[in-house]
Amino acid sequence: MADTAPVNANTEPARLPPPSRLPRLTPWKTPPGEFAVWLLARQAMRGMFARVRLREAAGNPRAAGVPLLGLANHPSWWDGYLALLVARHYGLPRYLMMDEPQLRRYGFFRWAGCFSVDRADPRESARSVAYAAHLLTTAQTPIVWLFPQAEITPADARPIAVQGGAAHVLRRATAGGYAVGWLPVAWQYEFRGEQHPEAFIRVGAVEIVNAADTRDTRALTARIAAALIREADALRDDLAADDVRAYGTVLHGAGGVNDRWDRVLRRSRLVLEPEPTAQNTTREHMKDVMGE
Repeated sequence: MADTAPVNANTEPARLPPPSRLPRLTPWKTPPGEFAVWLLARQAMRGMFARVRLREAAGNPRAAGVPLLGLANHPSWWDGYLALLVARHYGLPRYLMMDEPQLRRYGFFRWAGCFSVDRADPRESARSVAYAAHLLTTAQTPIVWLFPQAEITPADARPIAVQGGAAHVLRRATAGGYAVGWLPVAWQYEFRGEQHPEAFIRVGAVEIVNAADTRDTRALTARIAAALIREADALRDDLAADDVRAYGTVLHGAGGVNDRWDRVLRRSRLVLEPEPTAQNTTREHMKDVMGE
């Protein structure tokens, strides 16, 4: 990881020009369109999840002050929505690389900054890599999301197999002298005693890299895989230990039957005492016998 600070404005290198050949589908970002996609995503997440919770393992990633390549595991169709939520949570301009067939089917995601990648076509994949690198050197200091596993994979599958595209994006983005950060993120979806599941997000530490750090793309890919495994394992262990106190709620769901019934009880100020059970009765009897 580079020890240097982000490039100073007085010595800022020339920005990468747009690639001569763009991906087939590029973003159509407008504020109204982006907001419309956010409303759709928020409503869908509120209907699906009891809540979405987030933990920062190493502080606010925006504090790094550099463009970010967001790299996350890919356990579900919902991952793109969580990427949008995380970017909005930190107030970052956002883009996301999305499989071309899916983006053709759901073209409105281009309003939110999605652009296509066709992994079956090496030339088209190279254009998407070049375009992602270009976005990282724009003046807006964005976060550009990739799912380096390249396909939906169960959250507990190990090892996490990472494709080389992310390392090549970083190599191209830093070639002109820029410092760029990459951000490992893990998410997992869990049912925890409610009608709807919860989504848990663990945001890792930003690693700032420069051209010297990204020259060996194989070594960089291995570092990315290790960081994703580290964050995914830590999230899995937190959930297994039922220790989620550090995960703050960033989105509340609409709630299920249990939530609606709890609201009825609160409004009517009813308190239901638990019904005595054979186990509870036995415990009370033993306390009497033991003189407790």
